[in-house]
Amino acid sequence: MKLSPNKTFPHPVLRADADDYLHRKFQATRGFEASDGYTPVLSFNFDISEESILSLLNENSAAYVLEIYCPTTSLHRVFRTRKKSGIVSFEKGDLYRRVEVNAFVVCTKDIPGHFSPNFNPEFGNSPFDLLAGDVLAIDEPFSCYWDVECIAPLHSVLKLVANDKIKKGTFAVDTEGDKVKIYMHASDKQRFEYMRISRQQKPYAMFVYFSAVAEVLRQMKESANDGGQDKRWYRAIEHQMNEIGKDVASPSIDLFATAQELMRKPFAGILPDQND
Repeated sequence: MKLSPNKTFPHPVLRADADDYLHRKFQATRGFEASDGYTPVLSFNFDISEESILSLLNENSAAYVLEIYCPTTSLHRVFRTRKKSGIVSFEKGDLYRRVEVNAFVVCTKDIPGHFSPNFNPEFGNSPFDLLAGDVLAIDEPFSCYWDVECIAPLHSVLKLVANDKIKKGTFAVDTEGDKVKIYMHASDKQRFEYMRISRQQKPYAMFVYFSAVAEVLRQMKESANDGGQDKRWYRAIEHQMNEIGKDVASPSIDLFATAQELMRKPFAGILPDQND
């Protein structure tokens, strides 16, 4: 049965959007990482300050629960633990695009006479008889996107495309699809492909990719709220930016410098060695 963070309960439940408990909190930190060739791994950490619920956890009368749901793959998994932190591993293909991860604390057995001095006075002074499976705490819903493009190398979302409508000696950048397409005339593309595999000329070929990344960052900056986040290239570049501590929405971001960081300083690859 799918748990719902918005469900109403006949007993006090610790959650951020209600005051069933006074001055107490339950928070779950959740995030996905990649391991073993793009296999998703969910890391979690629980923080709870309500003593009565902590006692139930320590007595094995309650457990932390993570409910993972991926609409695209139809995966629905419930993970139960008494550990405050840890990881949940998945198989390749389990997750794709939007993933929801809800966090709860639930009773693992019947609990007669549950009471806390931190209950809101509106509940009175009477204890509550709880049943196995009853919810004790809920954190706010968490969702994110997962696909291999989010963690793949930057060049994997840049694609060269021949287009004879492009004038020779020029190129254009198209961000409408899931990959960033770099259009150039067919004859230019053929010569450019040779440059890419030439050890001597490869550094100069990086100019095209650097220019494309700089243009993409400009578009991301100007249309941060236009839904581009749904595209694979957007999430891939956003992931790479997170890795270097950059946020395209930051008013102080230097897009030109950021493009150089994302491309691992392409100018340095053109310069001759100091010993030459």
